Amino acid sequence: MNDRNPYRAPASRLGAAPADDSEKFSPLMVQHLNETKPWVRLLAILGFVATGLVMLAAIGVIATTLFTGELAGAEASVMILMGGLYLGFALIYLLPSLALHRYANAIEGVTMGGGSHAIEDALGKQMAFWRLMGILALVMIALFVLALVAAVVAAIAGAAGAMESY
Repeated sequence: MNDRNPYRAPASRLGAAPADDSEKFSPLMVQHLNETKPWVRLLAILGFVATGLVMLAAIGVIATTLFTGELAGAEASVMILMGGLYLGFALIYLLPSLALHRYANAIEGVTMGGGSHAIEDALGKQMAFWRLMGILALVMIALFVLALVAAVVAAIAGAAGAMESY
């Protein structure tokens, strides 16, 4: 029995799912992910350590300002604001570290023989990390531009104030 129908549209395997997982990825792909995992884990741990140190600095600044009583009024407010900024920086350090930690865990699933689902999960975690880094980079650029504009406005205002005093 011939299966060919001359009136049927041609079929192609392009874009079709492979018959098994072995066609989706090679052992070399798993090896590369496995070799990447320690570095991803190291960067995640360093990020967690940096987060902890920045949080300690923030708590130290705030506690010193509140409990020593050496600073008062505007000076104390500025120091508490600085402690709050340190806490914000700690959050910024924490987000990529968490994303890297999740990625390292997903790589572990691949190396434990999780199959194509594990590789898809690992690549999804990697994509989430890079998306987060891109967003943070854009936010930092915007903050730098705002800081530059504020510095220019402050310089012009300072120069105008100096001119009026003459």
